[in-house]
Amino acid sequence: MELTRTIRCDASAVTKILQEVRKLGAQVDGDDLSGLLVGQTFLGRFAGRYDYDGERLTLVITEKPVAIPESLLADRLDDLARLHGLDS
Repeated sequence: MELTRTIRCDASAVTKILQEVRKLGAQVDGDDLSGLLVGQTFLGRFAGRYDYDGERLTLVITEKPVAIPESLLADRLDDLARLHGLDS
């Protein structure tokens, strides 16, 4: 399973998005350019990675709880972008 979302944004938006990801319970291991995400919810473990090229932030979810449909996860990532006035 691999779910990818690319968001056009500037560096300040990357910082805000990573803060939001932390609020969702993820541990972020990296900097504002790239890194790994891992976390645990009551439904199970999730993991992924991110890369920022100066114009686009790419989030790749590589592991998710079985009980969460990919469509729901994709919607949540899109909501995260919209929260910061960005388009995915």
